[in-house]
This record gives sequence, C-alpha cells and structure tokens, in this order.
Amino acid sequence: MAESKTGPELFRLPADRVFVSKGYGTVITGSVISGQVNVGEELEILPLQKPTRVRGIQSHNKSVGNISSGHRAAINIQGIDHHQIERGFVLATRGYFTPAKLITCFVSILPSAPDLVYNARVRVHIGTGEHLARIRLIGKDKLLPGESSVAQLVFDREITAGFQDRFIIRRYSPMITIGGGTVIDVQPKPLRKKDKDFAKLIAPLESADVPSALRRLLEMNPTRLNTEHALASQLSCHDELIRKYLDEFNKKKMAVAIEGAWFATKFHADIKMEIIDLVKRYHRQKPLSPGKAKTEIFEAAKIPPVLGNYILKQLSDDKRIKISGDKVALADFSLEFSNAQQRFIDDLESQLQSAAFNPPDLQEIHRSTALPEKDIQLIIAYLLDQKRVVQIDKDKILHAGIVEKGKSLIREFFSKRESATISELKEVLQTSRKWAIPILNYYDRIGLTVRRGDQRTIS
Repeated sequence: MAESKTGPELFRLPADRVFVSKGYGTVITGSVISGQVNVGEELEILPLQKPTRVRGIQSHNKSVGNISSGHRAAINIQGIDHHQIERGFVLATRGYFTPAKLITCFVSILPSAPDLVYNARVRVHIGTGEHLARIRLIGKDKLLPGESSVAQLVFDREITAGFQDRFIIRRYSPMITIGGGTVIDVQPKPLRKKDKDFAKLIAPLESADVPSALRRLLEMNPTRLNTEHALASQLSCHDELIRKYLDEFNKKKMAVAIEGAWFATKFHADIKMEIIDLVKRYHRQKPLSPGKAKTEIFEAAKIPPVLGNYILKQLSDDKRIKISGDKVALADFSLEFSNAQQRFIDDLESQLQSAAFNPPDLQEIHRSTALPEKDIQLIIAYLLDQKRVVQIDKDKILHAGIVEKGKSLIREFFSKRESATISELKEVLQTSRKWAIPILNYYDRIGLTVRRGDQRTIS
C-alpha cells in the first residue's frame, strides 16, 4: 500500500479512457492520483459502486505487479462491461467513497472573470470528468472578480469526489474558465445562503492537514455519532491513518471513543452544565417527581443516548447527580411530603386497594380532599412514576396490586374457557360495566387479552 508522509493512502484512478482488449476484457487507463494497487486486489467503480478485481496492470506498455500514485496505468478489470464505464468515472479502494450530487467547497474567482451569481449554472472539471452543476454561495448573493467563498455545488447527476480535491469552474456558456475550488465536504447537508457562521467554521478545511481537519470535524459535530470509518471516508483517508490520530487525541483527552463512536471532549463541560440546569428546572417544576427521564434529557440537550449515558455516568461519578433506573435527580435532591400530602397518599392507596376494581375516578379523588389541585396532580404523577398505581384510562387509575390480581383472575378464568364476553369478565372482576370496559381495554393494550368482536381470548 502506498504511503504519504503521514500514512497509507486510498487508491484512486480517474478514468480518461475505457476500451476492450481482446482476450482480456475491460481496460481503464488514467493517472493514479493516490495510493497503490496490486494485481488481484478488489476495487470498485464509482459512481456505479460496482466491485471489481484487478486482473492485470500495464505502465508504459510493460506489465507490472502494482502501480502507485503519480504513474500512468492501464488496468484490466473483471466483472464490468466497458459500456457501463465513462470518462470521469473513478477506480478506487472499496468502501470509502460515496457518490453524491451535492458537495461543499471553497471557490475562488479569477480577477479577470465576470461576476458569479448565486445558483448560476456552471461546468465543473474534476478528475477527468466534466459535470454540470449549480453553484450556491453561502453568505453571498454573488462573487466579484478575485473573490472567494464557501459554496455548495449541486450536480445534475452523481459524481465521485474526495476531500480537498481540486477542480476548475467554467461558465455554462460561453465555456470560459472563471475560477476553481477545493472540495471540503463530500457528505454535506444542504446549507442555506444565510449559514455564513457555519461557512466560517468549515472554510479552514480547505487547506488543513489531516489531524487538523479531523479535530475540526469532531468539534463541528460534537454530538454526531462519528465512527472511525465515517471520519476516514469524510477525509478520504485510510482507517489506519484516522485511527492513529484518534488514538493521539484520546491520549491528550481531546476525544473519546464511546461504543464505537468518537466525540470531541471540548464541549462536554457545556453539556454537563446544560444537563444540570435541565434537572434543576425539572425539580422546580415537579418537586414531587423522583427525577427527569433520561430520554427527556437527551432530547432536550440534543445528544444521542450513547453520549448522554456517558456524560450522565461522569456526573454521577462526580457526585453531582444520582441515577435511579431511567430517572435522573440532583445529588442533594430528596422527596419531602408535607403531613397533609403524606396522609393523602396513605389514604388514597388504602382506598384504591380496598375498592379493588370499583375505585373512585380521578375527578372523585380530586373532590375528596382539600389539597390544592396542583398538589394532587403531582402526587398522582409521583405514584404513577413509582408504579404504585396504574393509569388504565384518561381519568381512571387502579392500584398496581389490583392490576396484578386482575391478571391472575383472568388467566385462571381462561384456563377453563376459550373466550368470554364483557359481561362474563365483568363478573370475574366483580366490577361495573363503567370500569370493566376500560380495564379490559387496558389488558388488551398490554397484550394479556385479545378482543375479537364482542369476545375476548387470552393472548
């Protein structure tokens, strides 16, 4: 494998000619712009993304066992008809390059060129291909002669480009050269004209070396799941090289690997502060809740669960929060009920247990106490969160123990019967029709029973 000054390179040869050699098959000629390939190796044709194998290599009319960057070559490949390949297609290392109709780039206009306006139709010469595209300037309506800008090129069809590839821009008509540019993102999201702050962040990638570009990518996307291979593909580098720099970043505590994804640590302190603030606000809003759900924290902080759980563990290890199941609370938080609130909780649980399948609904519960409406709502939410009660319908709750008792009664009943009506199951539960329907609907939802017409069976 060919190596640059920093590590192994990916092989690429843009095709300038394709033909058939009698007795051998498809042959692609061109100049190797990076890497090395040996006879027998697997490559792929882009943008077709079709795998192929190298049958033979010739350079200057001599058969060779391998070819490397900077040399002309005629490569005999197998498995692909020459009619499928065009000038401008690329023979490359498999699995790293993704064809795209959109790239982000840094463009410069010649001092002698006319103005280049937003969304102008242009011809882009990259590798050995010419492609039609529209140019969308970021932060500008037009480029004046001699000016430069971050832009996105939207192509008529998929092309193959690598990080920091150079290209030439010509007017659509008349076909005169007006400037050139450098590819800085081969897997971008569409940008808007007003995204000039992001353009300032990404512009330095035009001339950055691999470690600098890698660090900037991690810091520009602090919550994205950056796998080693995804980063290698984005920078058109071999996994081995990216792994080397990521390991260096890790030793310097600049980046961390979590379940196969890499994250810059630069913003972890900010994420921790945001999480602490989210939990503080939650405690103020719901003082009777044991904590905020992890999923709600991750959604509010806009972080993936893999990173969120890592940050939460760090906060827990630092004794700043405590975690109980899916709930997160501040380390010094504790639930404290007033005497009146605790009496209400004890009385309600006792009432729900004794009433079995005929308890008061939520409206009746609210009318039965002098506690403020807000307190009652918080207490009900607390009991639901603690799984001491179960909400079976919008305005109906049952004690959790009664719900389990109902499951046992129904299972026992269906051990002797195949199906039953609501009326029959109502008698099993010793309840009214008012309660039987929502209770049985709840058992349907959790998969205990199955409703078929006016009959139910055990699931």
